[in-house]
Amino acid sequence: MPEPSPMSGSHRTTLVGGSLVAVGSALGLADALSPAVLPPALAPFLVLAPFLVLAGLVVLVAGLGGERGLARASAGASCALLVAASPRVVADLLLWSGGARVGDGATGVGLALVAAPLVALAAGVVGAAIVVRRRLLGAWASRALVATVACQVLVAGLTRVPVLELQLALLDARVHALVPATSLLFGLTLLLQGRARDVRRVVDRWRDSTSVTGPASSTRPRGRGTAS
Repeated sequence: MPEPSPMSGSHRTTLVGGSLVAVGSALGLADALSPAVLPPALAPFLVLAPFLVLAGLVVLVAGLGGERGLARASAGASCALLVAASPRVVADLLLWSGGARVGDGATGVGLALVAAPLVALAAGVVGAAIVVRRRLLGAWASRALVATVACQVLVAGLTRVPVLELQLALLDARVHALVPATSLLFGLTLLLQGRARDVRRVVDRWRDSTSVTGPASSTRPRGRGTAS
C-alpha cells in the first residue's frame, strides 16, 4: 500500500485549491481554443484565469482551516510553484496599471517581463521535481503537475524557434492550449485527491439509479437449491 502524502489529510485545502486551479485552467483553455465563439457574458472572465490558478496554488501552499498546507511539507516546492504561476499575473497587473508599455523592452520593467517566463519555467521544473521526489502530493496529482511543467517547457521551446512558418503552424494547431489543458487535469486531480471512495460511491449510486434491473445487489443469480 502506497505511503500517504503529506497533503492526504488536507481535504478542504485540496478541494478548494484544486477547484480554483481547475476553473482558472478551464477559462485559459477556452481562451486558447476558441475565444471568439464564447458567450459574450463569459469573455470578461477570461482575464481572471491566471489569477484563479495562482489563488488555487496559494490555498494549496497555505492550507485552509488549520489543515496542513504544502508550505509545511516543503517551503522550497511551495515557493517554486508560486513563482512558476506568477509571471502572467504580474505582467497583467503591470499592463493594467500602466507600468509596462509597448516599446519598454530596453527598460528595467521590460527586461523583467522578458526574463520572468524563463525564471518561471526553471521554478516549475524545480517545484515539480521536489514534489515528485518527496511525494508531497498524490500520485495522480504529481503526474499531472509534471505533465503541466513539461508542456510549459515544450511550448516555450517551440514558440522560440526562429522559423516563421513553424510558429504559424504551431499557432494554427493551438499547441499553446496544451498548458491550460494539463493544468486543468492537475486541478481536477487535486480536487479528487483522497476522495476515491466518495467518487466510487457516487458512481455506484448513479449506476444503480439508471439500472433497469435495480441495484447490483438485487441482480445476483439465485443458487441451484433455490426453488423456482
